[in-house]
Amino acid sequence: MKNIVLTNEIAQVILNKVEAFKNDKNRLQLKIGIKSLGDGLACQTVLVNGGMMAEIGFKTADIPADYVEGSGSYFTVNVSANHFISYIKALLPFNANITIGYDEKSTLYMQVGASARVSISTTEEMDALLPCDHGSAYAMIKLETKKFLSALKIGSFVASAAPDSRGITDRVVLKFSPEEAVVYSTDSFIMTKAWCDTVAQFNKPNQCVAFLNAKLETLKDADRSALIEKIKKVMTNPQATVKLAEEEGFKDGPLTIALPATSMAVFKTIFGGTEKLNVMVTPDHMVVNSGNVLATFSLAGSASELYTKSVDPWQNTSWTGQAMVDKEALSNALAVVALSASQISGKKGPVPFLTTFQKGKMILTDRLNNEVTLPIINSTGDLSKVNIFLDVEKVLAVLGKLSNGNVVLRYFVIQNGKNQFPVSFSNGDIEGNGITSYTYVLPVNIQKEEKKDNPKEDSKNPKDPITKKKSKATAEENSSSNVAEGDMAADEDDIPSLPDPGFEDVM
Repeated sequence: MKNIVLTNEIAQVILNKVEAFKNDKNRLQLKIGIKSLGDGLACQTVLVNGGMMAEIGFKTADIPADYVEGSGSYFTVNVSANHFISYIKALLPFNANITIGYDEKSTLYMQVGASARVSISTTEEMDALLPCDHGSAYAMIKLETKKFLSALKIGSFVASAAPDSRGITDRVVLKFSPEEAVVYSTDSFIMTKAWCDTVAQFNKPNQCVAFLNAKLETLKDADRSALIEKIKKVMTNPQATVKLAEEEGFKDGPLTIALPATSMAVFKTIFGGTEKLNVMVTPDHMVVNSGNVLATFSLAGSASELYTKSVDPWQNTSWTGQAMVDKEALSNALAVVALSASQISGKKGPVPFLTTFQKGKMILTDRLNNEVTLPIINSTGDLSKVNIFLDVEKVLAVLGKLSNGNVVLRYFVIQNGKNQFPVSFSNGDIEGNGITSYTYVLPVNIQKEEKKDNPKEDSKNPKDPITKKKSKATAEENSSSNVAEGDMAADEDDIPSLPDPGFEDVM
């Protein structure tokens, strides 16, 4: 019997890291005694879950008497990840060291003194490891964990684990430049952008190789064969490879990748509490090292151009008006507005509320014509023009990710009324100081909602009391508004359009 001892603290560390990677069927590999550390053995556990892999280092409490240094590992076994983690979790409350024994045949034993002893069957098969393509890496990135996790908190929160055939809502997009990391996600109603500073270095020849390989996949046989011949001539010359890639359309710019939403949820779990992150990006993976954890995440294919073509330009919009309000006051007001859903019989989908501004106040009106007001702390532009419907649950979700204190809302009013521009939410101030994220919420098309609710209703006599009252009264009420006015309204032609056809159904 070969035996090692884990302290309760080390067992807890192992549990915290591997639990996020387990499923009902995968297997965990224990490599015990990779080398001696003088006062214990260096060990490693490896776990694969689909497109994610974790390699976690740990140390035994002592060196077994029968360990022979330089003879290879003390022992290596594969066990059910679910069983191993379940037993570790059950033994931790004993608050004592855990002895792990291997009979060198087919069973692993786990024991806490004379209190408890359990056994787990071992298996010779190990789940296939993710391929190592480190030699093809084209980016090395250093991040402060706290800053990057803050960016992920907002930038990735609306991505969903549910598959999306468009490859948009089921993934998180990361964009790396030499000094900045940006995180994006969307659920079709909400689009997020958050960022933090970083230090990144790029291997341009490797980037060009990846570009050329990707282009080969898009070419027909004759063109593909021609490009292959060109690649063969430059494949041993990095400078010539870069030149060829540029001739074929490669352009310098930020590195953009996409990762499954499920992978980013695991990322946040296993790296919380660390200080620094070292990230390597390869053609197929993102590899992250921090402390005793090396995690590999498979990329999710191409990143939607939605973010670079729409979300990034929105940041430079000349807003019609901006309003700063207290986050808690806005959340409380929305909680009242949300109650209208319970009174609208059979209501499904969005729960719209109307936003208007009058005399230094923000006015929220639900579909039953109930109003809740809250004071504006600061403002710019002409808020009297704002008359927009948003989904109350979406806005509450956004506020839940922002820091407490002041929230800045930005509005752009398109005069022809044919298009509705997203509303921007952020912390920071009116002047743009202290901002590390923008979250954009698309308006609810209230006319479309009315048609769904009242398919036979005469459009000139809508049932919704808000439509009756506000359409006539808003202009009169807002004409006396004392909200600060300015020249922030931009010409319609200067505003980026909503480009992706997949989003038309929510506009």
